[in-house]
Amino acid sequence: MSDQPRHSIHAWPSLMERPTVERATRIFNLWSADVTPFYVFVLRPAANPEIRSAQQAFGRAGVGAVIPPEFLHITVQSFGNIGDGGLTEALAEELGDAVASALAPVQPFSVALHSANSFWSAAVIEVHEAEPGNPSARMQRAVVDALLAADLVPVRHPDRPYVPHLSICYYDDTYPSQSVVDAIAPYREQAFGDLWVDTVELVRIAGDGSLYPPMETVRGIVLGSAA
Repeated sequence: MSDQPRHSIHAWPSLMERPTVERATRIFNLWSADVTPFYVFVLRPAANPEIRSAQQAFGRAGVGAVIPPEFLHITVQSFGNIGDGGLTEALAEELGDAVASALAPVQPFSVALHSANSFWSAAVIEVHEAEPGNPSARMQRAVVDALLAADLVPVRHPDRPYVPHLSICYYDDTYPSQSVVDAIAPYREQAFGDLWVDTVELVRIAGDGSLYPPMETVRGIVLGSAA
């Protein structure tokens, strides 16, 4: 695992700065039953025993809503909901073409899933570069640049630093921060395995009233297809 970005990109706030964590209202609203389908580019890792063990700790503590295996994902870049900035399903497909062209020369790579942590609204596993040259960050930048060049819809946060993470449990209510700390503590320095990144998926999430509605793959974009 690379030493490079840990203290900078994962400098998240101390859980004990506030008495409670927050409900992930903004996240849940992206795919609520009251909005149009949400489109986002993601990496979709399979669950493994180490990830499930960390998730079970939250279940035992009665904290949060554990994310099911079929909904686990690492966000690369989101489009937003249909209608946002003029986004349509046809434009989403066209933007998928632009991203596929941009990623055709990008070779597959691996990242390291290491260390449980928490945002204010979600428990996560940190995602670290595992190879020289920061291929994960370069891949994500290629996606953003392709969307900017296409100039079909506004691009969300194009200048924000990329902090890849695998959310494992969104908080569906306010919970005592100490309970979250206790659940995370045994997994703070744990390795959760490497992830081989050879495909970026454009997915569509249409709300059905559940916290985690089906995540439909619209397109799988294979890295390195131009080789």
